[in-house]
Amino acid sequence: MIKKISLLINNIFLIKNFKKKNEKIFNNGNKKGNKKILLEFNGNNLSIIANSFFVNYLKKKQNVKIISYLFVFNFYYFNKIKLKVLEFFGYKYFGIYKSFGVNEFIINKDSKNFSKKVDFNLKRIFSKIKSKKDILKIRINKIIIGDLLYDSYLRVYNEPTIELSDQKFIDFTKNFLKLFFYWEDYISKNKKNITSIIVSHCVYYAGIPLRICIKNNIDSFQVNVHGIHKLNKKKLFSYTEFKDYPKKFKALDDKNKSVYLNKAKNRIKLRLSGKVAVDISYSKKSAYGNFLKKRLIKKSPNIKVLIAAHCFSDSPHSFGENL
Repeated sequence: MIKKISLLINNIFLIKNFKKKNEKIFNNGNKKGNKKILLEFNGNNLSIIANSFFVNYLKKKQNVKIISYLFVFNFYYFNKIKLKVLEFFGYKYFGIYKSFGVNEFIINKDSKNFSKKVDFNLKRIFSKIKSKKDILKIRINKIIIGDLLYDSYLRVYNEPTIELSDQKFIDFTKNFLKLFFYWEDYISKNKKNITSIIVSHCVYYAGIPLRICIKNNIDSFQVNVHGIHKLNKKKLFSYTEFKDYPKKFKALDDKNKSVYLNKAKNRIKLRLSGKVAVDISYSKKSAYGNFLKKRLIKKSPNIKVLIAAHCFSDSPHSFGENL
């Protein structure tokens, strides 16, 4: 109990000092006019630091306001009241976001104005879904959202797959559509004043406002501690630099090709040796290294097959439609 209280007090002072640092680093004077940057509100500490510097770079360059937006997926009235109270008192992350210049917070609403659109599209979508692959083909107003819906459902419920007839999936899709039409309406009404959008991920329902902004030719970025990715109609996903590797490698002269191939081989050897976090900064363990001497599979003349599956609930479509 004493440790918990001590940790709580320590966190309060850390946040207080962090906010003071932000207020010194960033000039948070109020900007006049209607131009704004949309910044996704999230609680990832490292991403917050990256976002604070990048959004203030844009703010200074474009002379705009910073609007941070929150997602409420289940539209419970209590959730809205709770968030508004936390915002008013600048509690924890709300206070941190204010300290680096956020001028306003917006929370999506469950408006009855979208009820007909939601019901119509819900019926239309499920009338066309015959297989799970059909989910990935879902588009509304030429915006592809099927992959976002698919991965969001798996993530929220930690499921390995989707059962098409499950009422839980139907209800989830309805809430997903409410989010979509809220953001489509908001961005449509404000697109002349929105200069940029900054998100933490291109996937899950966090990708909804991103896709809508991309369609409306609004500068779109994914920003986190790992880097900055600019997205557009031809590039809906981050971390896809590997698609350009063959072209870039081909452009190198023979000497540099040899140099970079040797560097790549050495990185692979280092990873296979058991070294932790080789080009994967967030990893804490290695899957390689010393071999187990204890046999896990009984000896037999049968062919042995290893199936190394991906994590089913962790955005399996983060690079688009897969096999």
